[in-house]
Amino acid sequence: PPPIQLRDGNYLMLYNGFRYITHNDTLPPSKQRLYQVGWVVFNASNPRIILQRSDAPLISAIYDYQRGDAPYTCAYADEMYVKAIIRMSDSKNDSHEHFRVYFSAADTSIGTAVISVGYLQTQKSAEPYLTIA
Repeated sequence: PPPIQLRDGNYLMLYNGFRYITHNDTLPPSKQRLYQVGWVVFNASNPRIILQRSDAPLISAIYDYQRGDAPYTCAYADEMYVKAIIRMSDSKNDSHEHFRVYFSAADTSIGTAVISVGYLQTQKSAEPYLTIA
């Protein structure tokens, strides 16, 4: 989905990515792509500047229907793709911004999650840093 502007003016973008996992229980060992959702925050005045990027996936396949395990069998197991992000109504007095995220799971299901974006002040810098849960 396209980036969405945060309250501080910067842009949050969710993206679809993958990492390889190796299965050593086959000969020869096989590699599989594990698709997950990450996030990145771009500077509002210069979007070429990345302010923060996730170290760990925001959304990954953990439940049977997301992994494509029986009885939810499919051709594309362990694949999570973010499809949309929508701002939920929140108060300017709230310390967090809330977003509803829609995602596909294992090419068989559609799921939704609510993420909360909070701003933290660090001792090293006056720049806000995000926490996303």
